Amino acid sequence: MFSRPVLGVNTAVYGELPFQDIHSNITDLNVDGFVLKLFGQDVHIDSSHLESLKLFGVELPSYHFGQLPDSMDAIMELCEKYSCHHLLAPNPIQFEPTTMAQAEQFKSDVQQMADTAVNHDINIVVKVAHRFETNLLNTLAHAEQFIQQVDRPNVKIELGTFDLQMEEQDGAGQMGRLGERLAFLRMSDSNQGAIGEGNTKLGAYLWAIQELAHNPPILLDIKRPERSPFDVESKPKSLQESLLQSRSWF
Repeated sequence: MFSRPVLGVNTAVYGELPFQDIHSNITDLNVDGFVLKLFGQDVHIDSSHLESLKLFGVELPSYHFGQLPDSMDAIMELCEKYSCHHLLAPNPIQFEPTTMAQAEQFKSDVQQMADTAVNHDINIVVKVAHRFETNLLNTLAHAEQFIQQVDRPNVKIELGTFDLQMEEQDGAGQMGRLGERLAFLRMSDSNQGAIGEGNTKLGAYLWAIQELAHNPPILLDIKRPERSPFDVESKPKSLQESLLQSRSWF
C-alpha cells in the first residue's frame, strides 16, 4: 500500500515568470511546497505567498564554470529566512562537451558552495542524468563517484524519471543506492509530459521513494515540446492542465 509522497514543483516549469504571477497556479496544484528557480540576481520573494506553501529549495541560475553568483550570501539568507535547507547547484552553460578541466572546476565550485552552506545548515543539490543540459553526470554510478570525490556530507543529488528511463535499465530499482543523499525526484512521464501520457512505471518509483527513510519530495516536472505545424488538435493541453493531471495520480 502506497502512502502519499511529499509533492512539490519547481517554478522553472513556468519559465521566467515572477513568483507572484505563478503563486496561484502552484496553490491550485495542492502540493506541499516548491523549489524556487532564480533567474539573474533577484532573490526577492513575497513572504505573504508562503503562508500555505513550504520552500523546499532554491535553484541557482545557470552559470559559467568558476563564476558562481555574486549574490550567494543573499541566497543563503533567503534559505535561512524560510527554513529552506536545499540549494540546487547551477547548471553549467555549455556549448561543447565538458572537458576534464571543466569537470574539475565544477567539483571545486560545488565544494566551495558546500563549505559555505554547511554553516547555514543547507545542502547543495546536484542534478544527475540530465543529458539535454550537460554531459557531466549521466548515471547513478557517476553520482556515486562524484559524491565520493567531492567528499562533503551536505552534497545531495536530484534525479528525474524522464532522464533515468534513458540512462538506466532500472532507474527506480537503483535509486535506493543513494539513500539519504537523494534530495529530490523530478517526475514526468516517458515523453516528459503529464503522468499517464507515456509508459513510465509510476508504481516502481513510488515504491522506491517509500523505501527511503527520509521521504524526499517528488517534484512534478513537465516540459511541453513546441507544437508541430501538423498538429490538428484544436486546443492543446496547457501546462497547468498537464501539471494537474500529474497531480491527480497521487
